[in-house]
Amino acid sequence: MASPADGSTRPGQALDYRLLVDTIPPLAWSSSPDGSVHFVNQRWREFTGLSLEESCGWGWKTALHPDDLPTLAEKWEALGDANADQACEVRLRRSDGAFRWFSFRREPLRDESGSVTRWYGTGIDIDHAKQRETLHAAEKRTLEMVADGASLREVLDQLCNSIEVQVAPSVTTVLVMDADRKQLWQGGGQRVPHEWISTIIPVPVAFQAGLCGTAAFLKARVIVPDVATESNWPDQYRDLALRNGIRAAWSEPILTKEKEVLGTFALYSHQSRVPTDEDLALIEGAGHIARIAIERQRSQAALQRAYQEIKQSEGRLRKIIDTIPTLAWCRLPDGTGEFWNRRWHDYTGLSPEAVHGWGWRDAIHPEDLKEITDKWSGFLASGQPGEVEGRLRRFDGVYRW
Repeated sequence: MASPADGSTRPGQALDYRLLVDTIPPLAWSSSPDGSVHFVNQRWREFTGLSLEESCGWGWKTALHPDDLPTLAEKWEALGDANADQACEVRLRRSDGAFRWFSFRREPLRDESGSVTRWYGTGIDIDHAKQRETLHAAEKRTLEMVADGASLREVLDQLCNSIEVQVAPSVTTVLVMDADRKQLWQGGGQRVPHEWISTIIPVPVAFQAGLCGTAAFLKARVIVPDVATESNWPDQYRDLALRNGIRAAWSEPILTKEKEVLGTFALYSHQSRVPTDEDLALIEGAGHIARIAIERQRSQAALQRAYQEIKQSEGRLRKIIDTIPTLAWCRLPDGTGEFWNRRWHDYTGLSPEAVHGWGWRDAIHPEDLKEITDKWSGFLASGQPGEVEGRLRRFDGVYRW
């Protein structure tokens, strides 16, 4: 329905338009050319918990995450350039205090001279997509850091930093199981209060041994919506937690496929609240990434131990290499194979006779064989260690990277 050229409305039309704007799925608002708001729709008010009066003028800024305000201001600062891309991704505080990612976009209304007389904006919830993007980027970065030889602490710190941006305001930490499988020690998380960590570490793995100790013991997720009232929260740590801004918390055990506990991934919220399904999916995904990092570090450590054993006992070498949790082999300078460990044979289903010489190439995906061979030849020529990725055929015919 077209409106009059002067921007006025026919009788009854304003009410219909207001009802339409209030019921559309996106958040919507309008503002003056300088950015001060004079209208927000019902969706905005319901999501943020702010009234129309509280949202008008510059009050809308209180609903945005403080770290995202400079980004939005920079994006929209050039008010004269109304043709520039006006879309921006920011975190918006929900009425319960939780932040969710939104894509904000605005469009100008111009007068006959082309000057902006008003801005109209919408906000669309993109938290699900942002979460998938965060987990994908975190996993990619984790694998890159592992391949580059970063320490486990550096990898887990990076993972925690990635998740904290997604679930704010919060801090995260990864606790790692020690060798005797009785205690947890901090493995990552740079923003966890020092007083809290120095007091609780090491965490015993036992029932009702605090958030992470219990999660590791039960091999199940533990959720504490409110530290101040939770009966299972240890009394000796209640005041300490509240003093350090820990009001709610949940912990996800990091488990191998065989259900062995490697550690825990915990999130501490500054506000009492029940985690959403999205929050829980995020820490579950983060736990999966942490498992990759811990298992890779363990495999590398086991391989290093195996190399040390070579110097001490040639006779024990075969047994050690056969039991380390990774595939291992030895090739001669001309590229022919000489030795493969038991893990290799079990995984590929190929016998020692089948892979001897050049037979090992049958387990490599044909499209990856040339790249792998070329890179290994380069490593050999330089005398330096190296790494290459490729697809290896499992005994059942499935290729895995």
